[in-house]
Amino acid sequence: MVTVHEQARLGAGAEEVWKLVGDFIGFIQALIANMDDAHVVVEGEGVGMVRKVTVGEDVAIERLEAYDQEDWRTSYSMPVTGPFPMTDYFSTIQLTPATGGGCEIDWTGTFEPDGVSDDVAAEAVRNVYTQAIAMLQGRFGA
Repeated sequence: MVTVHEQARLGAGAEEVWKLVGDFIGFIQALIANMDDAHVVVEGEGVGMVRKVTVGEDVAIERLEAYDQEDWRTSYSMPVTGPFPMTDYFSTIQLTPATGGGCEIDWTGTFEPDGVSDDVAAEAVRNVYTQAIAMLQGRFGA
């Protein structure tokens, strides 16, 4: 099992950032907003809902596994990993208040590489996390 963990400081409080990060549909829409030929289709609602994220020819299917508004934590899986070279993907995003204001985001994913080395699979996941965190820092400050 491979683990990827990214952590960063955001300039807004956890409650404000959670309004976006805790929105299973809105967060992914914000992430793909500037990508050509990108859209999200959603089935269901609440824990267990599924989002099908299409960017060009690539499709990823993600399921909301946990949602904890009080602790600003959400988890999702990819039952079908689509363009990503892995299986058994599970991820958790956690926000925590930071000393002096703002908040910390911790994003952790675990998975089994499929047909590629651990490093190649980890880099694919790390790229998604770091791009998303950069978008959040652009929106909320660092």
